[in-house]
Amino acid sequence: MNTPRAGRPRAAARLLAAAVLAVSMPAPGAARQLVELFPGYGNPNTLVISGRVFDAPRATRWGAGLAASRLAKPLGALVHLVRRGPGDRPVVVRAGGVAAEARPGPGGSFRVELPAAAGVQWSGEVKVTAVSGAGEACEGAAYVPNPAAKTGVISTFEETIAPGEGRGRYDGAAAPAVPGMPGLYARLAADEERRLRPVCYVAARAGAAGAPTVGFLSVHRFPPGPLLLMKPGPPGAAPPPAAAVYDHLLSSIQDLLAAWPEKKFVLFGAAGREDPDIFRCIAARYRARIRGVYLRRGGPRDAAREGAYPGFFFFDTAEEAANDLARKGLLRD
Repeated sequence: MNTPRAGRPRAAARLLAAAVLAVSMPAPGAARQLVELFPGYGNPNTLVISGRVFDAPRATRWGAGLAASRLAKPLGALVHLVRRGPGDRPVVVRAGGVAAEARPGPGGSFRVELPAAAGVQWSGEVKVTAVSGAGEACEGAAYVPNPAAKTGVISTFEETIAPGEGRGRYDGAAAPAVPGMPGLYARLAADEERRLRPVCYVAARAGAAGAPTVGFLSVHRFPPGPLLLMKPGPPGAAPPPAAAVYDHLLSSIQDLLAAWPEKKFVLFGAAGREDPDIFRCIAARYRARIRGVYLRRGGPRDAAREGAYPGFFFFDTAEEAANDLARKGLLRD
């Protein structure tokens, strides 16, 4: 008898038993289904809210032992495929007495639009709440800019305001901001008549969670505004391919332009990423609505790309960008 072969059915049986246990009963250490809201955006008529539901493991000996074992990844994937629990139920999103349901998609992401109640218009910073299918709740906000503000700002995140590769989750304590950019965006947030301009952030590689990215923006005192994150994939999924990143950034910017058709925008991005090509596409489609395109150089290689993007302003420091914005009348002391 071959002993190693005999051991394989036993190992398979143990894995199957553990999977059945995890799927069929609420064991100690079972994950909580939490919900998170990302900063949303809107106009007087409609709010656009997005977020995600996710598992937060309970701090118990059973849960810690499972997480540390070699069964954690395959078992987690199996549970994700088999178990249909609170994360598959609709999330209820509310603001200003209006409610709507959103059903989470792959990776737990969801998106919902909230129309204003009859006779009411959304304005300013609107408080939003969400309740997951498991009854867990959270609060967030959506930003509706002053209709009188004529210009807004759309900025990518990675290497535009946060240096480095940007493949992890940012938080204010661990990641430095690009010097001068928080102050520049704060000045851009108020136009010549001190009316609030929308300042919007689009991120593709900053991680699926909104809290670390919002924390980064808050700690470094960037103006608050909408945050459009890439939808997370299922547990254990590979990083998004370049084409998916490109599509997310392009579609997110187009969504923001569609939300405020009366406004013109200044675009900020990173010279060494997808941003120049995306911005060239946007500028061609919305020529009359783009007041300036600013691309931060991340190194010597980026300077070699400048000839391919005529009319775009490449800069090394926030001060250089500020001087050009002031020359165009877009920035005042």
